[in-house]
Amino acid sequence: MTKIQSFQQNPKELLNEKADNLSSSTKFIKRRRKIKGSSFAKAMIIGNLGHECSLEGICALFCQEDIEITKQGLDLRFTRESVEFMETLYREALGMMEESLSINCQVLELFHSVKLLDSSYINLPENMRDQYRGYGSSYQNRPCSTQAGLKIQLVYDYLHQIINRLDFKEGVR
Repeated sequence: MTKIQSFQQNPKELLNEKADNLSSSTKFIKRRRKIKGSSFAKAMIIGNLGHECSLEGICALFCQEDIEITKQGLDLRFTRESVEFMETLYREALGMMEESLSINCQVLELFHSVKLLDSSYINLPENMRDQYRGYGSSYQNRPCSTQAGLKIQLVYDYLHQIINRLDFKEGVR
């Protein structure tokens, strides 16, 4: 199996069996119910990829797996244990990526560090404009009305596998 094939298989394992096991070990899931660690993780990840992340939208994702939950019921699931579960799942995913996507290159051995810089801009919902003002502009008669936006800047040291810097700033900065 090639590295790419194994990397494609790993997320399926992670979001199914491993998620269910981690949800038990982190005490997020204490007894058998319709909601399992895997269904919670999938709903949280997919629900936060869309433009409108809301309790109602995430509840709709649960319905796709034949799990009925109210907004209030979902809100009650946001506990320390759920945060610990998602953090553990995230760390597990990072570990899997490091294993399957590591580059074995002799040229890099000549350097003390190799830093990668990424900067991204994310449009946020309008109700967040007081916290994170967007830049809003018009370019060639195409108005851009991002009243709320977030700039993220990341510096990652590839050789040491650590994040050196992670900055969040409002979009106008």
